[in-house]
Amino acid sequence: MENSFKSLPRNWVEKRISNIANISVGKDVKEASFSKKETETYKFPVFSNTVDNYGLYGYYDFPEYNINGLTIVGRGAGLGTAFPRKAGFGAIGRLLVLSPKNNDFDTRYLSEYINNRFRLFHESGGIPQLPGITLGKYKVVLPPLPEQRAIADILGTWDAAIEKMERLITAKEKRFKAKSEQMISRDFHHDEFLLGDICEIFTANSKTSEIIPDGKFIIADMGAVSEKGELLNRKRSVNNKDQLNIGDLIMPKDDIGGGNIIGKVAYVDNDRVVLGDHVYALRFTENINSKFLFYQINGQRINRQLRRMSNGTSQLGLGKKDVKKQKIYLPDIDEQNKVVEILDNLKKEITLIEQIKEYYKSQKHGLMQKLLTGVWRVKV
Repeated sequence: MENSFKSLPRNWVEKRISNIANISVGKDVKEASFSKKETETYKFPVFSNTVDNYGLYGYYDFPEYNINGLTIVGRGAGLGTAFPRKAGFGAIGRLLVLSPKNNDFDTRYLSEYINNRFRLFHESGGIPQLPGITLGKYKVVLPPLPEQRAIADILGTWDAAIEKMERLITAKEKRFKAKSEQMISRDFHHDEFLLGDICEIFTANSKTSEIIPDGKFIIADMGAVSEKGELLNRKRSVNNKDQLNIGDLIMPKDDIGGGNIIGKVAYVDNDRVVLGDHVYALRFTENINSKFLFYQINGQRINRQLRRMSNGTSQLGLGKKDVKKQKIYLPDIDEQNKVVEILDNLKKEITLIEQIKEYYKSQKHGLMQKLLTGVWRVKV
């Protein structure tokens, strides 16, 4: 299965998964023993064929698998992704479950090996699948068990650091959302405006024929705005036609992806962006900090109102007239600047933590290349 080493490190062995592990397959949910929420009774985690939330689906009131093992996604997105599981869990939906036959492997080590050293070949068909019998034919390379545990401990330290950053990011994003809604979604009664009265709204033609991978200008079209309101650098052009100004906002007016970007806006923070199709550009008058409107429009209240005005079935659309009559709230420019400064600083905190997380992931990846191949040996 093309996972073999050219030469094995000393004392390492290569074995087929079927020779070292019992392989079973998750069944249907046992509804009579299942709960979506964890309680004192329903305390045994149930995992399914997904990588979202580490595969957690719900809880049983009994331990279906009362052994330390690992689960492997056997169908659909995330195919082949392995997670170590502590004794006392359940598995559903054709999820593959592996447990040691003769204490040959540490479940954490084998999970890392599968996730980082495997090249999986899924069976043909509409939905990618990995049957247990196919998985059993793959070969893995195992150091002595004490060395496996030491490698898993080292990599686990980095996992813990990464997870800590992920929890911190989640907490910071929650704080940012609450602070943002508090500061920009208040009813500034005498400062209520229609969006069309304070900005110019304009469009441009497609730039598809002008796409050049190393072009100087980012093409701001429907695919350039993320669900979080980020300006994505996916398409580029050398042509500066329809060049945007710093401070302009980009709002998708069409969305073939189910409406997730309808009513969102991205902020143009550099002078190398040109306007494409399927979006509106919003250019504001003086004495308005467009970054304040960026935060307000992307907030829950205004964005929900804009989404409600969209129409269509296979492709949702947002009319220019509807955008122009959207009500927004503006305090004086000093208050706008103050709010933007606070929210920008909160965003910078999140960005910094995300960079630290990516650094940790990079360090772990480098370690895995050495430890899982035996280039670096761990003394035990």
